Amino acid sequence: MNDLSLTYQIKESQIDADKHTVVCGILEEDCLSENNRFYPSKIVRESMGKVAGKKSVVGHESNSPMDVVAIIEKSEMRGRLGVGHFRFGRDTVSEAMFSKVKEGLIDSVSIRASGTTKRGKIGNEFVDVVEELDAQAFPMFHDS
Repeated sequence: MNDLSLTYQIKESQIDADKHTVVCGILEEDCLSENNRFYPSKIVRESMGKVAGKKSVVGHESNSPMDVVAIIEKSEMRGRLGVGHFRFGRDTVSEAMFSKVKEGLIDSVSIRASGTTKRGKIGNEFVDVVEELDAQAFPMFHDS
């Protein structure tokens, strides 16, 4: 299994300050990432079916419960866009991250994942086509 972590621009975000929730697009099917990985529809849909219950943490390397800021309560596909429903905690770190998302200071997510790829051609360009994707922390908010 290779490291298939990626950064994805938040799309279609909805923020509910009273419920402390953010609903946003986190992965798009048939998209080519900045590091030349192609995420086929089948892989994105399978992955989105497994993200409910995953934690959102601060930092790429952290597994500490102290760094958990949100949980994905639900995920769904809206057309080609995989959408996550995040519920943020009420502790100081979670509040700070929620505030940054709400104010637009954080506008992308980072997905810590592993999986497998194979070389393929999209148009005239050779890329790594993702064949298997296992998201461990999906996603982690970070400053872009």
